[in-house]
Amino acid sequence: MTIDDFHCGKQPMPKLFRVVRVKFDSLVPNGPNDEYWVTTIRYVRRVRRADGWRWQLVRTHHKGLDRWDPCLELDREGLNDINHVYGLIK
Repeated sequence: MTIDDFHCGKQPMPKLFRVVRVKFDSLVPNGPNDEYWVTTIRYVRRVRRADGWRWQLVRTHHKGLDRWDPCLELDREGLNDINHVYGLIK
């Protein structure tokens, strides 16, 4: 299941702060002029903001996830792009 499945109505929208597991596509750099797509499983949740709600990446129980997972920061940036596409962040 992807985030698009929630927005197009294939899956019901999860309640706020409930963690859901989604497939997430990341563009990973592999050298100066080479990139490739990787599909990873990420946990996201809906969080409330002053101007509405948005998707947020959830860290799992692994304490050093940001050190040993090279795609985490790229996925965080990609999730912010998804929030912009759906108009959740202005």
